[in-house]
Amino acid sequence: MAVNDFHVQIATAYPPLLEVPSRKGLTYRALIETDEGRKRAFLKLLSVEDIAREVLCATLARKLHLPIRPCYYVEVDPSLVCKNKFLNSDRVAFGLEEDVYPAFRGNSTQLEDEVLKWENALQCAIFDEWIFNRDRNAGNLVYVENGVFWLIDHDEALPNYASPSSSCGSVLLHKLAQDQQELHRHRLKQLALRFVQQIEEIDMAEVIELVRSEVLPPSRVYYQRYINFLTDRIPYLPAIITEGLGIKQREIRFDNVKPLLSKKTTKVDESEK
Repeated sequence: MAVNDFHVQIATAYPPLLEVPSRKGLTYRALIETDEGRKRAFLKLLSVEDIAREVLCATLARKLHLPIRPCYYVEVDPSLVCKNKFLNSDRVAFGLEEDVYPAFRGNSTQLEDEVLKWENALQCAIFDEWIFNRDRNAGNLVYVENGVFWLIDHDEALPNYASPSSSCGSVLLHKLAQDQQELHRHRLKQLALRFVQQIEEIDMAEVIELVRSEVLPPSRVYYQRYINFLTDRIPYLPAIITEGLGIKQREIRFDNVKPLLSKKTTKVDESEK
């Protein structure tokens, strides 16, 4: 898969499948056959709805240049797992390529300080608010020894109960603003709004093409539903971010700068005549 190719790829699982602990569905480590040869990946046996969540969030993260491994639709021979363990009739798993470097998936306490120093922490927090992901903590990031984090686990994002205007209460966004002065919170908001501009520039028609719903036809209805929700949610992000950062809503007085403001207003008025 080319570096600039954001299309979800198709792969085939090879035995053995080694089961690893997972909170939802079943997760395995296995070799998968891809267009670029065999690679090691994590395979999650999920419903079609949850696969669509994972694939869409992974694709959007890559479009926003957030650190996430390439993802795959993985065909799994039913003989490799018990029939009753499949959560979809297509026998397709969601695959996420494993990092070639040693990685560590810890818990919130072990990695919290490192996450808050992470250069993508704010963007990740805004991304989570956009996709309504309440499940992000240090345990849902993979930490590589050189300081790189990879995003994982989005099967709890885009819940059906979420409304476009509601905050998901990003823990990471709250932590970034915790114990910070008001000026620093406003600075975080400015940086966050720049990232929102990147979100606004995403071509959702292109995203529909990138997720290749034809590979898993029952997923089409879910992709359309999720994309409609995400599109409707964008205008609410500035207010959601303001709330998440704990910025006080108050009227700011400009008594000491009235002359400057009046001059600017005059110039604007004159230019409009």
